[in-house]
Amino acid sequence: MAIKVIAADSHPLFTLGIESALSKCDDVDLVGIAHSSSELFTLAADTPCDVLVIDHCSCRWEGFGSLMSALRAAHPHLKMVVQVCMHNAALLATMSRLGIGAVLHKCDAVNHLAHAIQAAHAGAIYVSPALQCLKPMAGNLDVSCVLTARETEILRLFLSGLSVCEIARKLHRAKQTVSAHKSKAMRKLGVESDAELFGLRYLDALFAINGFQEATQT
Repeated sequence: MAIKVIAADSHPLFTLGIESALSKCDDVDLVGIAHSSSELFTLAADTPCDVLVIDHCSCRWEGFGSLMSALRAAHPHLKMVVQVCMHNAALLATMSRLGIGAVLHKCDAVNHLAHAIQAAHAGAIYVSPALQCLKPMAGNLDVSCVLTARETEILRLFLSGLSVCEIARKLHRAKQTVSAHKSKAMRKLGVESDAELFGLRYLDALFAINGFQEATQT
């Protein structure tokens, strides 16, 4: 019997690509596509499904941890494959902490999508080739312990929209000191750019520490 799959992504071109890739798989049946959280919950409620393939960036709808919790509460037997676009140990660690064993990087070959779906359906772990080198680091990473209180505060302020200079004035610290704390925190998280840092912001399960999530959403 074919594995029934729902794909969720806010970008129609990506869901079109998923549809094309899965059309070649005899043991996978794409039964629905969602482009928003409301579409996803309606579709999951009305359509029998074994595996959800979802892009973590689309979870800006609700926040990744919140969305996963709501989906698991409503559909406890639904398995997950999460597609990511960042090469980041903190991201992979978050997936593991949430109990998501199938993680696929979007730069990997198309055939890995079917492998990830099959693994998720079987309850197995699947980390795509582009992310394999991050597994040792992710396995030892606990963000709540890794970041200091000062580093957390500076990231919180930066993600709230303040510049490094504005943070320095607010905290009565030298600009160079603030910049050094920010750079050190980003290195600890495996983040190489501000764009990646803002991408991680929406992983509420990652940053729900020391008031980080609540403060960045106010």
